[in-house]
Amino acid sequence: MTVNINSTLLVSDLDGTLLNSSQNISLENKEAIARFQAEGGKFTIATGRMKEAALPYAKELNVNIPIILYNGAVVYDHINNKNILFKTLNNPEELLSIIHPLIKTNNLGLMMYDESNVYALNRNNIVENYEAKEKIKCNNFSHDVFKNSILKFLFISNDITLLESIKKKIQLSNYPCELIYSETNYLEVIPADTSKGIALSNLIINKGWESMSKICVGDNHNDLSLLIAADYAFYVENAVEEIKRKEFKTCNHHEQHAIKDIIDSFIFPNVSGFNCIE
Repeated sequence: MTVNINSTLLVSDLDGTLLNSSQNISLENKEAIARFQAEGGKFTIATGRMKEAALPYAKELNVNIPIILYNGAVVYDHINNKNILFKTLNNPEELLSIIHPLIKTNNLGLMMYDESNVYALNRNNIVENYEAKEKIKCNNFSHDVFKNSILKFLFISNDITLLESIKKKIQLSNYPCELIYSETNYLEVIPADTSKGIALSNLIINKGWESMSKICVGDNHNDLSLLIAADYAFYVENAVEEIKRKEFKTCNHHEQHAIKDIIDSFIFPNVSGFNCIE
């Protein structure tokens, strides 16, 4: 195959893919992305994170096209400070009442998000560890929050049976939403008909990029729709088994500069007329 780098869009998940276990972008990944952009390629991120937790990485990489947030509920043009796509949960107060009997435990962290803030419904060490990882601070929850547009709920627990019980209770209630694992112990509730793949399609249509080649990479269940939407899909070595499909390609572990691996091993060797010199 031959790649036209000026017509190539590279989309990466953050946690477990672009970021290492210290939640940093390696110098190797950063330099490879900068080289890809300098040659005319377009790069962006698609993450479950909220705006405040994702923007520092977009700025660090000089991403100058919209980014996908909240697992696809938002496509945000941070250059012009406007939303291209913005989906919210329908009647989130109803959702809270559905799962309320299951959340009175110290083995569960529960967060709720509006466009700019995250609220902790039960502050504990799980929430504190989440704050440290995402480099954000959770606000205290009050029912006044429901006056705002709510984009998602996040349940964190090492008790997978508890998470599955919450998932099943929501499913049985027929509450309109999508339920997705973004990490092994992260269960997310996002608006119905929402995914990273759908958000990518919205971005492409909005920008008139239908003819661009889409290269996407991820590691977890919430990335599957993104990989299905790609022309060339990659999963990192550390990906969950469910997305290691034979029709997808594989690349390095997220601790071994996975994005650099894709750029150096797949994109540049296939660019017509381009010689990559290290």
